[in-house]
Amino acid sequence: MEWKSCGASVTGSYHREGPIPCQDAHAIRIGDAGALALVVADGAGSASRSATGAAMLSQRVADALIECSEEPVESVTRAVEQAVETLRADLLRESRESADPSAEGDAVTLQDYAATLVACCIRASGGVFLHIGDGAAIALDMQNGGQELISPPENGEYANETFFFTMASWREHMRVSSFGPEMDSVLLMSDGVTPFALGTDGSPFMPFIGPLHSHLTGWEREVGESRIAATLSSEQVDRITGDDRTLIWATRVTSR
Repeated sequence: MEWKSCGASVTGSYHREGPIPCQDAHAIRIGDAGALALVVADGAGSASRSATGAAMLSQRVADALIECSEEPVESVTRAVEQAVETLRADLLRESRESADPSAEGDAVTLQDYAATLVACCIRASGGVFLHIGDGAAIALDMQNGGQELISPPENGEYANETFFFTMASWREHMRVSSFGPEMDSVLLMSDGVTPFALGTDGSPFMPFIGPLHSHLTGWEREVGESRIAATLSSEQVDRITGDDRTLIWATRVTSR
């Protein structure tokens, strides 16, 4: 058995009108024995370097996940925590080294790189989600139906408030959940996708997920990514949300 996967990050209408670069990022890694690492990072709109933070976070976490893909869940969690902590230290050091005492305006801080995290490590025994902030992750048994695992968004007390890897309390907000080998499909998304991928009750919205899954199953990665990008950039989606959007899809297939 092996997994096929694809993903795309696209700029939302709010940023296209700016113009502001997409502040979402994603990464996919394929390892030995069918292992798969999937990561979505969503940069905070209010943070000046969040696009950089999201890009670096997605790459670092994906690398850490694929390197420990055969380890127990506890080891996977520690590897991701170490990757995040190392990135935080690197960004903090870079901010200090690039500071210009004579420059006017606020100095760059770690918070300027703020981003959320939705990550998944898949191996033969199942998978694990690691999640900070909003966005969502879904594991489904598409072949038999009836089983699902959702890692939902975590929002704060106020509207549009969430949690980022740059916060001092980030460890307190990293949620870990695991699923077994019966789950054959996974979706990871930023909060720009949740309005149409999750129902009002927080469950997977199958009128969106079902056709998307059927459509992508027949395509190889490059074509699948272009199809996801086209879907996320559509006028229909623009009418629902102006946010940047990232979606990663993966499903298990039988090797021929």
